[in-house]
Amino acid sequence: MEHIISIKHGGQTIAENLAYACAFCHLNKGSDLGSIIWRTGELIRFFNLRREQ
Repeated sequence: MEHIISIKHGGQTIAENLAYACAFCHLNKGSDLGSIIWRTGELIRFFNLRREQ
């Protein structure tokens, strides 16, 4: 299980804030909320499968 919004950023350990994640994704996400597209410098928030299509 992975926190969608990490505890460090105010996320709670409740069903609405938890998602299944493979070990690779879990270990690489850490507490990040997004990532940078290095070509453009744009900050992109990670996809939330419960709120976005």
